[in-house]
Amino acid sequence: MKLTYESVIKLREHPLHWVVVALSLLLTVGAWQFSSQQVAQKNKNKFDRESEHIIRLVKERMGLYENALRSASALIDSNKNQISYSQWKRYAQSLDIDHTYPGVNGIGVIFNVKPEDIEQYHCE
Repeated sequence: MKLTYESVIKLREHPLHWVVVALSLLLTVGAWQFSSQQVAQKNKNKFDRESEHIIRLVKERMGLYENALRSASALIDSNKNQISYSQWKRYAQSLDIDHTYPGVNGIGVIFNVKPEDIEQYHCE
């Protein structure tokens, strides 16, 4: 069979040609959709895993901070709410806040001192 312009035109108009083009297009779109879904699922799984890890770390750190505050409360309670500045300072220094509780700049306590008791309450 000799390939002529007319035979090429007839070949282009053959229905099988359009079926192959349509199937190729469907397969391409299907593969693209599948790969897009796979990438989205992979990213979602990674995000979920990383966010759960961060939440766990934050909860752990908050628990440490809570322990520091509870121990401070216990110190004050054990001294019947009569704690001096030097006692508090020793306690705060013993915590080694910079290393034990990263992210905490300091720990403090506020006492409600009545105006008539202000002379008895002093910092050393």
